[in-house]
Amino acid sequence: MSRYRRAQVPGATYFFTVNLLNRRSDLLVRHIDLLRDTVRATRSRHGLGTALRGVLLEQRWSKRHRSQAHGLIQGKDFLANFGYSKIAFYWSMWQQSHPTPHARKNHNRREDVMNGKTLYKITQEIVEDTEDLLLNTKLKLLPARWVHRQALAPIKLLFLGSAEVFRPLTKWAFMAIASLLLGTLSIQTTEIPIEHAQAVLLFLMYAPIILVMFAVPSTYTFSDLKPHQIVGVSRIITSKLIDSEDKLKLFEKNLEAIENRTTERVRSFKWLIGSFWAASLFFLTQINSFTLKSRNFDLNKTLQDNMSFLVTAMMITIISLWITTSYKRATEAIFKSIKYSICEIKLHLSDTEHNKDPLDTPQK
Repeated sequence: MSRYRRAQVPGATYFFTVNLLNRRSDLLVRHIDLLRDTVRATRSRHGLGTALRGVLLEQRWSKRHRSQAHGLIQGKDFLANFGYSKIAFYWSMWQQSHPTPHARKNHNRREDVMNGKTLYKITQEIVEDTEDLLLNTKLKLLPARWVHRQALAPIKLLFLGSAEVFRPLTKWAFMAIASLLLGTLSIQTTEIPIEHAQAVLLFLMYAPIILVMFAVPSTYTFSDLKPHQIVGVSRIITSKLIDSEDKLKLFEKNLEAIENRTTERVRSFKWLIGSFWAASLFFLTQINSFTLKSRNFDLNKTLQDNMSFLVTAMMITIISLWITTSYKRATEAIFKSIKYSICEIKLHLSDTEHNKDPLDTPQK
């Protein structure tokens, strides 16, 4: 290695590769942080600069091994290769460090397009792409996306919220069934009075409600979103060039205004449900007052009519509350995913700023 640099040109940029003696070893991947610290210390000690660094994964590694390596290296200042040949990998590294005029032109064009859009329009696109991600929509054509957003997306949104609404009930049902089975088996092996057995079974059926109501936050606050969804939303945000602290603050203000409008919409639904119930009771009271004054008053028939009317009104109210709550939970999941992603981006920016080294730039 002492004579590896053959061209003795002061201040030049050199490309070289180093490999382990055991090419099947994953030492560099398992200790990627130690490798990074060592490179940083060596660069600082000798006054060197690095334009680009990469870890080339062996072709003989299994797909699972490569995926694990990608999870360790992703987001770092090292690159991972998953199926390229060495020539293709080296060429991709060269393109990243020395973009072609065509690539620079496309990048500048993309920046011009993004700069031409208002922040309001970018926020709308981020919310739409987040909705497509959470609702598992993969349509690319604008007409198809528009039709899906107007006709099918509301149904998917309600299903997404309903899953979160009924999750505590489902948990209670499983716990109650398991408790009843265990209680029944225990009662059969012991001789206790029937009254006591019924009381024990009722207790076992309703006791899990307390466990579900007072569950620890970690069992339900992270159930509506998955880690890969947060990563996907983070990529959506950064793809719109929202990748700095100042831009994130402005984007958060826009997002807060949109979230407030969604909250007001849910609040208006609740007011409509309350108004419907109040109008139903008022209508029922007026009908009863007219019925009592009539000569052909029949108490049994009046009670039956009132009961059927109340049952219908209660069913409509319960269904309306279920739909409204499901809509609220689904919209909260959308905005929470964006907020979590903003925190992830801020953390990444903070780590980048913390690990920033003035010698990271190539020496001229």
